[in-house]
Amino acid sequence: MYLVGRASDPALPSVTDVAALENVPLILPGPTEALRILCEMAAAQLGVRLNVVIEADTFTAMRQLIEAGYGYSILPFPAVQPEVEEGRYQVSRLQNPRVTRDLVVTTCGDRVPAAGLSRLVRLIKKTVRAAVQPEAPSQPDAGGDGRSESKTALAHQPRRPAARI
Repeated sequence: MYLVGRASDPALPSVTDVAALENVPLILPGPTEALRILCEMAAAQLGVRLNVVIEADTFTAMRQLIEAGYGYSILPFPAVQPEVEEGRYQVSRLQNPRVTRDLVVTTCGDRVPAAGLSRLVRLIKKTVRAAVQPEAPSQPDAGGDGRSESKTALAHQPRRPAARI
């Protein structure tokens, strides 16, 4: 997962520690959504409370709010790749802990697989790998290791209650 902001915001380091997100104004889905739970669990491992300022349940709404300057979001790179390539967004890969999602394909173990199922599973794996393998392009990291910059450049907004849209 990646921290996503406007290209016109202060430069993000190529990687950001999850601990540095505590004071970053975040636009995330509501608390029952899988993406939000994933982000909250990663932060909780470190004793960090995320600063969610706006809750928006669709990637489209989150992208519009980022563009309008309401804050940053945490999204998979493919969700914002076109905007990054157009120079509208910048991204920073999250680490410590690395925030990832699993895609699981299950089949029934007590039945004979349908014709073509194994081919379909291989195609799904190939497609997903192609979508996520080329990680986000690296961005210049003026702070050396990225840690000091990620903590200082991102800690610029006070914590406010989340608005729900």
